Amino acid sequence: MNVSIAMNATHLVGPPTWHPMQICELAACLIGSVSNLVIAVVLLLDKHLHTPFTVYLLLLLTSNLLQASVFYPLDIISHLYSHAWWLGERACDLFNYFIFVFGGVLMQSHALITFNRLWAITFPLSYRNYHSTRVALLLCGGCVAYVHLVCLPGVVIDALYYRPPVDRFKLCSLDIGRQFPWAVASEVIIYIAPIVFVVGAYPFLFHKQHQRKGAVHGSKQDSVMDSKVTGAHPARKEHSHGFVVLTLSSVGIMVSFAPGQIVALLMLAGVGGDLRQASLVTAILALIQPALDPIFFVLCLKDLRLAIVRIARSCVDRVLMR
Repeated sequence: MNVSIAMNATHLVGPPTWHPMQICELAACLIGSVSNLVIAVVLLLDKHLHTPFTVYLLLLLTSNLLQASVFYPLDIISHLYSHAWWLGERACDLFNYFIFVFGGVLMQSHALITFNRLWAITFPLSYRNYHSTRVALLLCGGCVAYVHLVCLPGVVIDALYYRPPVDRFKLCSLDIGRQFPWAVASEVIIYIAPIVFVVGAYPFLFHKQHQRKGAVHGSKQDSVMDSKVTGAHPARKEHSHGFVVLTLSSVGIMVSFAPGQIVALLMLAGVGGDLRQASLVTAILALIQPALDPIFFVLCLKDLRLAIVRIARSCVDRVLMR
């Protein structure tokens, strides 16, 4: 959550002023929009990648895409005019929705990946028997509904009762002081809790994955010995990239989002002194993560790279055949 408190002052709209922060955000907007869209399309088109786990990746990529393509332009415009808002009431509603609601969907999508791997590694039999694309869709849909149930009421109430007229004051923000209990509760439940869950679960999952690899290696050696005796071929090991995605997601949470949420919580609590510089640094870390997620996926997932090559070749062949 970005902490923003309405001020009883009228902002005058002056000429736009570019700062390094806005240049970085514009780059993240362009790179994030294109990269997340491309990878999402590849996941949808390539049947080799259609697994229940793909649903969680699509939720994360879609969240990144909407964050980069809708929220970033609004935020850039807001900063260009020193937070003076001239886009009107409805655009202000959308802006606050992305700050206080949709940011929670992005955070929870990372937590869902951790939950999926926790289920798969800790209870593999249950995971194989009950996890399916339908279950993944229900979990993702329930997560999105849960975030809206917690966060959306505060945004709607502020727009109806507390926010000063945007056209008059040229200010688009949310008066947290009027809904302080909701602000703290939503920050802890929707933003802080997923970080604690991801950071706390990863060492345990890393340990379990290491044990699992040792067991698989031992069974593979036994399979090779059996094949020498019986002449049968050992079964091929199934390749799963779930833990790679979990690692990338966990690192993203810890590096890009955790510092910003800690600063936001300190600002809500009114402790820590002047945190404006720290808030600026954490904002930069958070805004580049949606652009980096798909790039990291491509670099670390061989099957995804192969799918991109297949689709690119198919597109080139169609163009040449015309």
